[in-house]
Amino acid sequence: MTGDPEKGKRDAELKSMGGDVSLTVPEGLSMDIDIKLAYTRRSRQDFEIVSDFDIEIEETDDWERPRLVGTPKKYIYGKGVVAGGKNKIVLRTTNGDIYLRKERP
Repeated sequence: MTGDPEKGKRDAELKSMGGDVSLTVPEGLSMDIDIKLAYTRRSRQDFEIVSDFDIEIEETDDWERPRLVGTPKKYIYGKGVVAGGKNKIVLRTTNGDIYLRKERP
């Protein structure tokens, strides 16, 4: 994401069904951060959320089985509000890392 963080609506939603997700935002962007990283039993299981911003990280302990079809998963959640939380930032992936970075001048 580029440009003046004060101008316009700057919501972002990035989703991947497998692999890393990376978002770099302008310094000073007002954000309500909602991150969900899932991983399966057969994956490498050392995935992480890497953030330049202060967010709360929570991990599930138990394997959750989907209602219909699919393999059991564990989850890592990241939540936080930066500079008032004006813009909704939603990041999702399965079996990958999530990176939320601050743009460097």
